[in-house]
Amino acid sequence: MGWISPNFITILVVLGVSATVCFFDLIQSDLAVFTFVLAGWVASVCLHEFGHAVAAWYGGDRSVAHKGYLNLDPVQYVDPVNSILLPVVVLALGGIGLPGAAVYIETRFIRSAWWLSFTAAAGPLMNLVLLVVLALPFMLGLDLWGGGTRFWAALAMLAFLQATSVMFNLLPVPGFDGYGIIEPFLPDSIVQRIHPWRFVAPAIVLVALLAIPDFGRAIIDKAGAMTMTAGVPPFRIYEGFGRFRFWKRLGALDGSVSFALDRAASDRTPSV
Repeated sequence: MGWISPNFITILVVLGVSATVCFFDLIQSDLAVFTFVLAGWVASVCLHEFGHAVAAWYGGDRSVAHKGYLNLDPVQYVDPVNSILLPVVVLALGGIGLPGAAVYIETRFIRSAWWLSFTAAAGPLMNLVLLVVLALPFMLGLDLWGGGTRFWAALAMLAFLQATSVMFNLLPVPGFDGYGIIEPFLPDSIVQRIHPWRFVAPAIVLVALLAIPDFGRAIIDKAGAMTMTAGVPPFRIYEGFGRFRFWKRLGALDGSVSFALDRAASDRTPSV
C-alpha cells in the first residue's frame, strides 16, 4: 500500500521526544505537555484519515493509494486553515478535538452500501481504538508506579481528545462521519435534498459549538464519561488541560470543560 511518509515519522519523533521529556521530567516546563499533546493529536488525525482510506481501499477504491492517503502523510490530508489553524484554536479554547482533515473517496468504486457505511465509520473506530490504547496504562494502574505527572496528564488529555473526536464525528450531520454512515441507506430523493448542505453544515456546527455553551458541554460531558469508563481518572484530564494551556494559570481549568467534566464525574459517582 505504500511507505510511511517522512512527515509522519517526523511527527512520531517529536511525539516520542516530548513524551520522554515529560515522563522523566527532563524540562520543568508545560511547553513539553503542549508539544506532546499537539503532536499526538496530529498523529491521531492522520490515523483517523488512514482508517477511512484503508476501508475504502478494501472496499474497492484503489485511487486512495495514488492520492497518497495510505502513507499517513499529514500533508495529503490537510489544508492550512481548516485542518491546522481552526482545530488548534478550538482545541486550545474549547477542549474539543475538532475533525479538520479529509480524504476524498471515489464512492462509485466502492462495491456496496455497507462498504460505504463502513468506510465512513472507520475513522471514528480508529479514534475509539486509540482511546482504548491510551487508556490502557491507566486501567493497569501504571500511572501510580512512576513517571512524571506531566506525562500522565498529557496522556489523559490525549485519551479524552479521542473521545471528543468520536462524539463529534458521529454527529448525523452532512459533512461528518455520522451522516456518512447512514447516507448509503437513505432514499436518493433525501440525499439529493441534503447534499447542498454538506459544505455548509460543518461551519454551522462550528458556530454552534462556539456560540452555544450547552452544545459544547454536551459533547464534553459524553466524552468525559466515555474516557472515565475506559479507566482514565478525571483529575488527570483536569491537569492535562491546565498544563496544555500553559499560557493560563497553572492548573486552572475554566469554562465548559470544567463544568462538563465535573458533571460527568458526578454522574458516575454512586449515591449513598
